[in-house]
Amino acid sequence: MLRRRFLIERTITETQASAAVARLNSWHLRHASVAALVPAAWRHRHNMTAANASHGALAEALEAALLTDDHRLVEAPTFPTGVNVQRLAIRP
Repeated sequence: MLRRRFLIERTITETQASAAVARLNSWHLRHASVAALVPAAWRHRHNMTAANASHGALAEALEAALLTDDHRLVEAPTFPTGVNVQRLAIRP
């Protein structure tokens, strides 16, 4: 999303993008294996891309909230119903 907003849409400056990357770097992040998510993600194949289905499956498996500005993703008919979604404002 940062790349798109900076390079393609040009809605943020390089300084803003760099500041966002620095903030992300300070978050406590964990790595997750995609392999374990494939069966759950496959169930969503009719309404989501593989990447989006993997994000939903990961949030479901971790019982974690999914932070997104992709409102179409969370409105997909097969989006996991047990996932707590934190919606960001829709992009301009």
